[in-house]
Amino acid sequence: MIKEKNLIPKLREELHLIPSFVREIIQSFETQKITRSFLNDRDLYACSKVFDEIGLKIFISSVKFSMESDLGKGGYSNAILTTTSENSAEGFYRVHIGANENDLAIAKQMDEEGDDVGLGKMLGIPDCCIQKFMDYQAQAVDIQNDYLLGIQGGQISPWVNVCGQYFEYGLVSYFPCSPYCKYTCEQSENNFNLLSGFSREFAKEFLKYQFADYVYSEYDGIHMIQSGSYVDSQTYRYENAVIESSSRNLLSEMLRKGDNLSIRSPSDFSIYSQKSLISNISSEYVKFFIFDRGITID
Repeated sequence: MIKEKNLIPKLREELHLIPSFVREIIQSFETQKITRSFLNDRDLYACSKVFDEIGLKIFISSVKFSMESDLGKGGYSNAILTTTSENSAEGFYRVHIGANENDLAIAKQMDEEGDDVGLGKMLGIPDCCIQKFMDYQAQAVDIQNDYLLGIQGGQISPWVNVCGQYFEYGLVSYFPCSPYCKYTCEQSENNFNLLSGFSREFAKEFLKYQFADYVYSEYDGIHMIQSGSYVDSQTYRYENAVIESSSRNLLSEMLRKGDNLSIRSPSDFSIYSQKSLISNISSEYVKFFIFDRGITID
């Protein structure tokens, strides 16, 4: 059995897992959480050896899946393109990881049968967020199967702020129902505290992405702003040197040329460099999220 203090270095440095996946494995190791993911042949082989050492089981799909990478999201994918034979050299296995074999078998079956509600409950997703997922499903299919636009834009609790998942960091692995979903806040804080018990330094890496502002766009990237603030009810100033983008494109370059936004609504704003207009942005496929400064870390 791998000692707990060595688990995060093992997962990150040996397996090269992204931080959000490491967080899920830590949850499965410490709690009854089921982790659902997709792994290629090489990663499945490497992970299987380590997971066996720490007492986690893996249930593997009987087919492989080809994933469709979203436009502008740095390789992030939330949609299955096709299925293929398990003997294919390409593609990913859908895996369910956890400590309880009976629960894993049930979750795998629900996934195969398309029981989103039942699977959501098995994954520990709050009922309100499952319901929002179901309600928004038809719209999400038309926008790269992404559900983030279903969340109201504007001010958001940093513990609900899931834009960091596009940068490989996230304290939950689902789309919250609302900007202040209390169950998501509880889960995020609990997961942060859980990670802190293993490594305070690793846990703090997540806070950079939780306590940040974002210009989210469905097709032109997600853009994280670390040091912005409102100077009045409509004017938001930021340092363009510290913008992090999931992909570089026209929107990212305009934001980097600017230093303030004139915000009419979360989906309707203008980018300025001092008082010079760079561009007007008005689209149902764009949202501005600013984390609530009144919420701090205990």
